[in-house]
Amino acid sequence: MTQCDLALAADLSRVQIARIESGVRRTRRSTLRRIACVLVVENPRQGPVDQLLNDLVAMAGPALAEESAYAERVGRRRAVRSDKAVSHDPPHTDPGPRARARAPDTRPDAPDPPPLGQAQPRPWNPACGYR
Repeated sequence: MTQCDLALAADLSRVQIARIESGVRRTRRSTLRRIACVLVVENPRQGPVDQLLNDLVAMAGPALAEESAYAERVGRRRAVRSDKAVSHDPPHTDPGPRARARAPDTRPDAPDPPPLGQAQPRPWNPACGYR
């Protein structure tokens, strides 16, 4: 599982995951719980979520930050954001100028596309950028 995959599944940013892994960023137990839940779903051999969470908390040591006084408010806001993402269609269907530029050229004098493995556009992931 990549940092990007973990970030998307745990509703975090890839940069936040990278900073937690490298020890640059302090984190809260609630964030570690979200990460542990994703890891256990991905690989059930990790054991129970609470056991993995306790292991992560022990590894964090003094870098573990206190829970926010606003945790309940943030949780509600996150739930609303998640509901909106599920219930709404994208704001527009036009893929934009870059995607239109990548559309196959059907003109008779169009150059051949590049060979596989060269200059192929990568899919865009809004949370992580290009993969």
